[in-house]
Amino acid sequence: MPSIPPTQMHCLSFSVSSSIQVRAQVSHFFKRLTRLEEYFVTEESFDMFFQDAVTTFGEDLSRILHGEHEDVARLSVLVDILAVCLETRSRLALDDSFALSLIPDIFSLAFLLPNALSVPEFPVAQKIWTSWLVSAPASLQKQVGAAICARLQDAIFHTSILVR
Repeated sequence: MPSIPPTQMHCLSFSVSSSIQVRAQVSHFFKRLTRLEEYFVTEESFDMFFQDAVTTFGEDLSRILHGEHEDVARLSVLVDILAVCLETRSRLALDDSFALSLIPDIFSLAFLLPNALSVPEFPVAQKIWTSWLVSAPASLQKQVGAAICARLQDAIFHTSILVR
């Protein structure tokens, strides 16, 4: 490696395109960048980035479910980024606070959104869900299951959630 001082990634902003090529390039970029652990991305900055991605993903999914936003392609890019983050540091998905906010949203994207809004399936979200189920302890699975049930109940009784 060249003797360049590490660069910390504090904020990454880019416009999201629906192009599959852009999704593949973003995914490839993050895989390569996160493989060079602590050289370009410190543990702290990676955690901040992951937290921002989880928050943005949850907010965008909620806006789409409530009919306030219709850019489903943006969710595809965000879930690709989350998948790379979870592939790089799988322990993040087992952290209670992240799991209780992220995994129910992943479930919604993988199984609820395609059926409720007649949009294409999200195989990356389905893969994250399946991988998480295999590795998560039973106690965390029960907590996440309860959170998913509560969200589904809210979706049934909340009239602003779209069903097409």
